[in-house]
Amino acid sequence: MKTIETKSEIQLEHDATPSWNGFNYQGKVALYVTLYLLNHPYLISKTDEEKWDMYYLEIEFLEDFSIKKGDKYHSIHQVKAYKDGENLSKYSNAIWGLIRKSEIKSISDKAYLHTLLPITELKERTNQSASIIKNLNPSNDRLKLYREQSIYSEDFETIFKKVAFYDDMSQSYELYCELNQIEGLIKKQIKKFYENSQYEGYLTADDYLTKVYINMLAFIDKHVSDRHQHILETSIDERAIPSISFEKIIELLNKDYSKPEKGYWIFLLKNQITKMLDDYCFYCAESNGECDRNSCRLNNYIKKVHVLKELDYLDFLSNVNPRCIIEELGGDSYTNLVQRTGYYKMFDFLMRVKQIVELNRNRIIFIKNKNKEQFVPTTLFYEQDDEKNRDTEKRMIAKAILRNTVVINNLYEVDTMVSHNINIEYLGKIVNDIGQIEMSVDEGENKIIEMKKIRILDKNQAEGELNNE
Repeated sequence: MKTIETKSEIQLEHDATPSWNGFNYQGKVALYVTLYLLNHPYLISKTDEEKWDMYYLEIEFLEDFSIKKGDKYHSIHQVKAYKDGENLSKYSNAIWGLIRKSEIKSISDKAYLHTLLPITELKERTNQSASIIKNLNPSNDRLKLYREQSIYSEDFETIFKKVAFYDDMSQSYELYCELNQIEGLIKKQIKKFYENSQYEGYLTADDYLTKVYINMLAFIDKHVSDRHQHILETSIDERAIPSISFEKIIELLNKDYSKPEKGYWIFLLKNQITKMLDDYCFYCAESNGECDRNSCRLNNYIKKVHVLKELDYLDFLSNVNPRCIIEELGGDSYTNLVQRTGYYKMFDFLMRVKQIVELNRNRIIFIKNKNKEQFVPTTLFYEQDDEKNRDTEKRMIAKAILRNTVVINNLYEVDTMVSHNINIEYLGKIVNDIGQIEMSVDEGENKIIEMKKIRILDKNQAEGELNNE
């Protein structure tokens, strides 16, 4: 079989970081495999004399994730979270990508495909398995060419044996696992690590294991965000993709998580809001037919928002929830920031506006070209059904927004906040007759500021103004 690319020629080809985060299925699978190998070191041929700092988890470089020993790849892993195990053609690019990379001996000893559901035609490896794979036609042009050069090669069977699609081949960790199972598998490996290390019994209690689990996912989430920022700031020639050493994973396992830190709460928020988006996309696909996320209007939202650093993400949440003052994470602040109805209505609006979602100063921004007005989508909606109380609720909403110091600093650049069903012609006017509000400044003094004429517009009117220019 003729090798058509070298390792250096294909290593940057696979990079989906903008849509990849620790709370997603891929991150959980990567953490699960890493923990499993920590508890079963013989699977990566680790000797007692070797230290764990020689072993690394590499995320989204050569593959979705990879396991390395020093500079050498021990295994490469492709993860697909398709909710369909019947349509084998969906996996064509993933399977041929793994075969192609497995041909290069310097890359990896083994390649694995992890799936959400078992692939029906490949549940068992039989004499027909190679023929089934040969008949798969990838959509990627390079993979098409590689397939044409490979299917008649005498070496195909040898290379094909390096790729694992089934649990019975891995003889270790699960290669397909449903969303509601992966958390349990990860916690099981965390618990096993503590038991093997003979740590105190309280560490294996379920509530503590949950804290460890969430904090470890939060660490991976931050790692991916930092990596994305590094890619944006460096050229390909200067780029050095950081990996996570197994020693660092052990360090995380040994931390005390009795009192959750800020990163824990931010990750919970991100996880919950992302689940809302996944649910929204599921219902959207059910209503409108299968969804192509690459062409979906929410795709740019995912790319822009999900890679924000922790404090930037909090700032973003303040901007889309302008009536919520974030004092301390947890409790009411957490509850107020994860109102499902408001996010669903905001996602509806993002889907209907023709402009591409852009982020500016941690706000979603749409520009009305005629007069350069800035429209900022929010989760605002009337929470009371009784229309008799609408005027009172309007004043309460306006006051809450104008008392939010995080939002107030950005208001001078905003012209219109987009809500689900609220219309306020002039935010400051509804608070008092002169459009002024008393607010506290850092020195503890009171300051009277003149507000710009910011309005709140319901999503139907906002859509009309933006789309009908």
